Amino acid sequence: MRCPTCGTENAAGRAQCVRCGTRLRPTAARGPVARSAAGSAEAEAVLMAGLRRDLRRLAVVAVVVVAVAAVLGALLR
Repeated sequence: MRCPTCGTENAAGRAQCVRCGTRLRPTAARGPVARSAAGSAEAEAVLMAGLRRDLRRLAVVAVVVVAVAAVLGALLR
């Protein structure tokens, strides 16, 4: 999906532009009232995939922070 503000190409399903942070909204031929159950299921699947990706990133950051703290703690004793 192309950002309307800066023109950066973003991966499908992104909520914000990776370059400028502008909120991205997917273009749809149907309005919000006419969405089908399949459309909402697809949207939920995209949101869940993003949530899982973000939780994995958070877990990696937490492990790195704990490891760095342990090393620094051992070095400063």
